[in-house]
Amino acid sequence: MNRFSAKEKPDNRTALLQKELRALETQIEKRSAALKNLYLDKVSGLIDEAQFVSMNQDFLSEKESMVKRQAAIQKELGDLQMPGDNCEGLVGKIRELLKFDPIPRELFVLAIEYIEIGEKDADTGQQAVHIQWKF
Repeated sequence: MNRFSAKEKPDNRTALLQKELRALETQIEKRSAALKNLYLDKVSGLIDEAQFVSMNQDFLSEKESMVKRQAAIQKELGDLQMPGDNCEGLVGKIRELLKFDPIPRELFVLAIEYIEIGEKDADTGQQAVHIQWKF
């Protein structure tokens, strides 16, 4: 479900979520760098094993929560953008099909249930054609 107030338009919500997403990406990168530096500090003997384990767990926990929030934001952004994208795609497809020059095959496929073609009349050479529409 989208969680924005009546006053907050979806475009504003999208902009806010994108801003938060960029900030989260920066923080995740910082946590990754901190984890690398932490390991280098341990290897070089600047911190002992207990300090390393404690700080490593803290950084990993923070990074994990940020990654979860990042995924939630990406999902919400997808939900906010999906209806517009689907409508635009559908409207574009309808406009394309309504050009009728020539009548697109897809229109017939969507509108016709089946076609019955009768036997050829030997005298006139004509055949009866019955089209059963879906509506």
